Amino acid sequence: MVKAIQKRAGNDDPIIIQSWGRSYQVLEQKPNHALFSMSRLPQREALFKWVGPIADNETYFFKKKGSDIDIKNLEDAKKVKLIGAGAETNVDFIELKSKGFTNLSTLDTQSNPINLVVNNRVDLGGSNPLTALFHLKKNNFPLDSIVNTGVQVFSVPLYIAFSLETSDEVIRSEEHTSELQSPNTI
Repeated sequence: MVKAIQKRAGNDDPIIIQSWGRSYQVLEQKPNHALFSMSRLPQREALFKWVGPIADNETYFFKKKGSDIDIKNLEDAKKVKLIGAGAETNVDFIELKSKGFTNLSTLDTQSNPINLVVNNRVDLGGSNPLTALFHLKKNNFPLDSIVNTGVQVFSVPLYIAFSLETSDEVIRSEEHTSELQSPNTI
């Protein structure tokens, strides 16, 4: 989708894949950069320029297969010992903190909640189901290592975020090409 938007906008800049934390830092510090995808939250609104939405991010709590943890809602999740929640700039940490969670284990840039669940370092981890599957495959974990509890942490639209120094002309160009988007594509 991003490549199609780039093509329609006449942009052939390379897409660089790096950690989300590093990408976020670059976006804050360097002009004319974009990050996809990012949840548009009130805390971030004035930090970036936005194009989208391009998809929805539905995040659920996952537990390790065989775990006796039984949660039915967010209040139940507040009672478990430890939840892997991403770095403090990640939407899962921000959302859980705003909902009163105090049992969060913030992660370094090399960790993710799914790895921590599989390795018994946390009781629950928040993840989008596709992201969870990606991390299982990437780390050669059995695909049935975790179980989606069915408890939704949050659902937020995803956007392409641009550094503030990006010209409004570029943003308008990207907004007009975002007609290619389909919320169910990603």
